Amino acid sequence: MRKIFIGFILSFSLILISFYLKNSCFILQYKRIYFFIIYLFSLIHVFLHYFFFLRQESYLKCFWNSITLIFTILIINILFFGSIWIMYNLNENMKTEKSFFTKDEKVFYNN
Repeated sequence: MRKIFIGFILSFSLILISFYLKNSCFILQYKRIYFFIIYLFSLIHVFLHYFFFLRQESYLKCFWNSITLIFTILIINILFFGSIWIMYNLNENMKTEKSFFTKDEKVFYNN
């Protein structure tokens, strides 16, 4: 029971730190490193749940649980870096002056 309580406290503190970083001016000062800090916290959170709540002491003890953990980390990587890639491409594509509207439609949508 003590191990579960320690895991809960650590999990809750990671969530509070993540929300604090998001709501503070940290994101405005360090834009490049902010995403990787959140990514690091999410990986720590996965390992924390793995060891404290699933009660896995070592990787060799349960092979299939280790495979599940590796798959989870793979999915987190795909979601995180895929989202960053999509946001970067959207930002780059929105900077261009390309328009699919005629002059009359531009006047209508700009007003």
